[in-house]
Amino acid sequence: MARKIRWPIIRGVFISKKLDPEEWKKHTQEKMAFTKFGGIMPGQNIEMSEEIMAEGSILLDHIEDKRYLILSGTSSFLAVVSVVALPVVPIFMLIFLFLFISAIVAIIKLGREFYNPFFLCFFSSLPFSFWEYVNQSRNGCISFGFPGSSGCPPDPPGYDTPRVIFLVFQIFLLMFAKRKLEKKNWKGMYGVLYALSFSTFVYSIAYLVGLW
Repeated sequence: MARKIRWPIIRGVFISKKLDPEEWKKHTQEKMAFTKFGGIMPGQNIEMSEEIMAEGSILLDHIEDKRYLILSGTSSFLAVVSVVALPVVPIFMLIFLFLFISAIVAIIKLGREFYNPFFLCFFSSLPFSFWEYVNQSRNGCISFGFPGSSGCPPDPPGYDTPRVIFLVFQIFLLMFAKRKLEKKNWKGMYGVLYALSFSTFVYSIAYLVGLW
């Protein structure tokens, strides 16, 4: 049975239109789908996702010597995680041995575009490592819970501040590396990622030496 729809007034006259139930149902479903996807039809949503994936692929296509990306990417991930999860530090240290050799090769092979951001980012991180060393030497404590041991006192205010600030610095380096990639400067991106791992290595050594 057809329904009669009353449309708005046009020049003082109501316009009536007969609408088939199937057509009305289809119109309602399309409207609900449009609202559900925030004003984007399902087909359009898929097309946008494909465009985003294609854009990411284009950026990766500009990267050469992807073996550096695999090593530095893995090491950078472990470097950031090790700042907040100490059990990851041994795994990071193991991979860092290979990264150290790779960095020497990269400095020679990739040249100025690699080592300029590498040394800039690495030396910028040294104040944070020194701050953590002083913090641990003054406030750090090791207790293995042996019988008769007094244990460690509560952490003083601001004890975790150096680590939090260093973590923020590491996240900034990741964003900086992404910016280098967007500018199609993949050598610079490698330099920043390598610097991230090197800075975490020095920070970890400063933490352990100050704690001991």
